[in-house]
Amino acid sequence: MEEITRVLTRHRPSDRLPAVLPAQMTAQQDLLSVRAETLASRPIVTCAPDDTVTQAARRMRDRLVSSLIVDTRPPGLVTATDLRDRVLAAGLDPDTPVRQVMTTPLHTLPADSTTGEVVLAMVDRDIHHLPLTRQGRLVGIVTDTDLLRRESHRPLLVRRQLERAAGPEELAAYAREVTAAAARMVRTDTPAAEITRFVTSAHDALYVGAARDGEAALGPPPCPYALLVLGSGGRRESTLRTDQDHALVVADDAPPEADSWFAALAEHLAATLEQCGLIRCPGDIMATNPARRVPLRSWQEQFIRWMEEPEEDAVLAAATYVDFRQLHGELAAEAALRRVIGQAAGNRRFLGRLAVAALWRRPPLGFLHHLRGDHHGRIDLKAHGTAPIVDLARLLALEAGSPEVATTARLQSAAEHGTAGTAATDLAAAFEYLQQLRLHHQAERLTAGAVPDDAVPLAELTTLQRRWLKDTALLIHTCQESVRIAYRTDLIA
Repeated sequence: MEEITRVLTRHRPSDRLPAVLPAQMTAQQDLLSVRAETLASRPIVTCAPDDTVTQAARRMRDRLVSSLIVDTRPPGLVTATDLRDRVLAAGLDPDTPVRQVMTTPLHTLPADSTTGEVVLAMVDRDIHHLPLTRQGRLVGIVTDTDLLRRESHRPLLVRRQLERAAGPEELAAYAREVTAAAARMVRTDTPAAEITRFVTSAHDALYVGAARDGEAALGPPPCPYALLVLGSGGRRESTLRTDQDHALVVADDAPPEADSWFAALAEHLAATLEQCGLIRCPGDIMATNPARRVPLRSWQEQFIRWMEEPEEDAVLAAATYVDFRQLHGELAAEAALRRVIGQAAGNRRFLGRLAVAALWRRPPLGFLHHLRGDHHGRIDLKAHGTAPIVDLARLLALEAGSPEVATTARLQSAAEHGTAGTAATDLAAAFEYLQQLRLHHQAERLTAGAVPDDAVPLAELTTLQRRWLKDTALLIHTCQESVRIAYRTDLIA
């Protein structure tokens, strides 16, 4: 809304902040920061769309490649795996034209992307071949084999191991590798966003593996359902300290016996994730809670009630459950729920309540805006750092009608819609810095044999880190005050 833009712009923090808080911490020249085009080990090999699958297979064999670019507009891709799964396993004729089994449109990345970006794109999309482009033209293909030849393969390999794990014991073993791989990424100063996306992606594989293992143990689902991941996992912002946040959406026409089956699946899911190191949610935001495994229509009605009720609990529930993604299941729940959440853009009353909630967690500032720790001299970087930014980003994105879930994407969307002025860029930089600081602290705790947490002793921070932390706190304070003025939260009972 216009008044928020005016207030945020008028109360913009110090101009030195973006210079002090880099949008991405400078990474060492490790292999995750190498340009992707250096990985493409072979030239592109093409085929015509009317070539037969037999001709395509022979060309792959003769040229020693595992994929071909199909010369169509837009271009397509056919891989050796496609020939196995879409031709042989499907019983298609050897004279089937390639166009019938190719993938199009292609997922691509610019050739000057980093190897880390390639790894994350392949993990997120669950693909083994990623074409690279320069000025709109295909210039190479990176395969998971190319990545496995390099030291930077570790995140991808861990994800692949999780996908192939058989049973809870193997899932737990590979889950420990997730933490170790993430800690290595922290030590090489990999940008925080890349680390949290990797951890989230690995946790996604844990959730799906646990759900599939449950289905194998309990038998086929009695009706379609959807597994949702919530909170930081829903935003793809999981750190080295993450608990479980999940829910189940069940088909509206579920048979009477469905409740006991899904209760058993929820317990299997929670127990397996706990075995893998993800503790159960202290707030009971899990599918083991009967209120968190209900039919789709009930979920939609819950979202509507949360947006209409002024009570604090309803606002907190809405803030928690709008940060979700669907990970597994045949029920198309995500799109249906997003349509309901989209109604928040025009709901001034609900946005006002969210604005009040965005002021509950204050930055760690004391008298004369000095940094203030707890009675042990520590600052909780989540409760008084990243969480307030998450709350602000959620509010601004919902007000803009944006479907984005990740915090930085929400801030970017709010900036593009003109609902946050120039403060959104500063908040995104502050969020990245705080995430980096959290991850380094958590990795140090792991190295010392302690449980990761978010409470950083001020005495352990350098002078420059304390200055940066103070600047982030001042920025959050300024933005919260801007929201207070714009939404007139003092008048909301």
